[in-house]
Amino acid sequence: MQTKILILDDDPLLTLMYRGIFETTPNSLVDFVNTPAQFWSLIGKNNFDLVFLDIELGDSHEDGLSILAKLGKLRPTIPVIMMSSRDDCETVGRCLELGARTFQPKSSGFIFKLRELVENLSQHHNHLPKSA
Repeated sequence: MQTKILILDDDPLLTLMYRGIFETTPNSLVDFVNTPAQFWSLIGKNNFDLVFLDIELGDSHEDGLSILAKLGKLRPTIPVIMMSSRDDCETVGRCLELGARTFQPKSSGFIFKLRELVENLSQHHNHLPKSA
């Protein structure tokens, strides 16, 4: 069974890195988008098992937190993992408060941690435990 994943990150370099990592991840089908408009277009047409959202989205009028809040109302069953270089307690707490399953800081090697999360999700039949 393939795990369908949607990743929203406005950084083109990181998107290339995600592609490189997830192309070799077994049992996953990953879509990558760089803008909130692209995100809403895909999320409305597909049933994703997991979403990764970057918090800071450059020049966009929406950030990852506002998308998380809306997504929680529209599709509350989709697990969301928030990502950001801002990993202070307030930011992480706000993500969890809005319904994120977990938070992944964008630090050295974080893309490999994302791959590990996806592999665990696939092995556990698309069940990702909620962060403590």
